[in-house]
Amino acid sequence: MACYLISKSPRAALDGKAAEEVWIGSPIYYSGFKVFGCPTYVHIPNEERSKLDAKSRQFIFLGYQKVVKGFKLWDPKANKVVISRDVVFDEKSMIEVNKLKSLLSKEFDMNDLGATKKILGMEIHMNRTSGRLWLSQHSYVKKVLEKFNMDNAKPVSTPLANHFRLSTNQCPKTDDEEKDMSKVPYASVVGCLMYAMVCTRPDLAHAVSVSDPSVRGYVDVDYVGDLDDRRSTIGYVFTLGGEPICWKSMIQSLVVLSTTEWEYMAIVEAAKESLWLTGLVKELGIQ
Repeated sequence: MACYLISKSPRAALDGKAAEEVWIGSPIYYSGFKVFGCPTYVHIPNEERSKLDAKSRQFIFLGYQKVVKGFKLWDPKANKVVISRDVVFDEKSMIEVNKLKSLLSKEFDMNDLGATKKILGMEIHMNRTSGRLWLSQHSYVKKVLEKFNMDNAKPVSTPLANHFRLSTNQCPKTDDEEKDMSKVPYASVVGCLMYAMVCTRPDLAHAVSVSDPSVRGYVDVDYVGDLDDRRSTIGYVFTLGGEPICWKSMIQSLVVLSTTEWEYMAIVEAAKESLWLTGLVKELGIQ
């Protein structure tokens, strides 16, 4: 669900468009998103009711079902959760919301502060006329810039382009250089950016996650680890930008007699995959 929402979220790097919109080349529709807690009406099949009975029953929308297609609904009369696809939503009704507020006020000492404006450093903006709701972290980002003395910095679209290459020669070598670098709040800056990335700016995920854009491979094998036929298990994983993109675990087809043999077979399997991945990333222009 998180990946689904991220693909449909507008990104600054794409001129305000969502990744899915750029990929498929057509506008995205958000009609599938429903208001949590709104009243819903589920159709009752003809065989389960008489001619004069109501054709629907009222439920409360809870969310989406993972395993099967359908909406997750709360039945207040039967006190249980049901799954249904034949549903009509009443998203503009405030009756159930007011009922819930009244019920909570009887049980707890609470004040109604009205519509939510801010939560966890995020501003909530709503336009009921157009049916739009969006989050912003303008104040949070401004505070972060002031904290690290970057409020007067020049804005750029790409602070660190992917053609820049860093090497160990740029690392501090002397004690004085290491002491100076210890005063640079690099980890704190990345942490602040990661919070903005998780909440409202998924387009920052690449900038705060990539430390090494190259392809790296790791391979290992256990020596005759299978207790039944004494065969070895090969395993390898390849990463791009620090994230796994390809992996495999398999039992060798032969029984080897030495560690040299099973290590050689493991390296061969990983090398074949490495050659293919290297050609792929070069063709894509990543390296």
